[in-house]
Amino acid sequence: VLIAGGFDASGNPLSTTEIFDPKTRQSTGGPDLLVARARHTALRTSSGDVVFFGGQDASGQPLASVEIYSFVPIAKPPAAQLPELPNVAAPDMAVAQISPCAHLLPDQRMLVTGGIDAAGAGVQVAQLLDRRHDHDTSTPDFKDPAWESTANNMLTERAGVRAVSLLAGNVL
Repeated sequence: VLIAGGFDASGNPLSTTEIFDPKTRQSTGGPDLLVARARHTALRTSSGDVVFFGGQDASGQPLASVEIYSFVPIAKPPAAQLPELPNVAAPDMAVAQISPCAHLLPDQRMLVTGGIDAAGAGVQVAQLLDRRHDHDTSTPDFKDPAWESTANNMLTERAGVRAVSLLAGNVL
């Protein structure tokens, strides 16, 4: 279990992470986030990578930044050895958002909706992050994540939103 960011006892956003092992019931320090953040959203992809979206910075402002942690599998690691977690920045979201909602779609794109913007209002923008996007087809092993527009935004601004996949593949 990857535990990342949040607030410290003084109310400051954290950049630290911990990895909790349910078998040993122990936490071990993990690599730092690229940006200290709280009230962000984390999404685990089908490959096991974890993507962090938005959140709140130390001044209380919403973040547009996105980070991807890629878990490198290690066959039967010794008990004290943790997998490396190289983290990379992905392109920023169009709207900085505190507490956005992120959802993995069947085609592996990520839908990000809702949240709270810099004015404290709900966010109406819906965005799709495609990690498989490739700007340069001459380098097939390197993908360049890109944001895609949706056909339209949500019908209303939403803060504190949650989403669920329906059997047909749509998101409610």
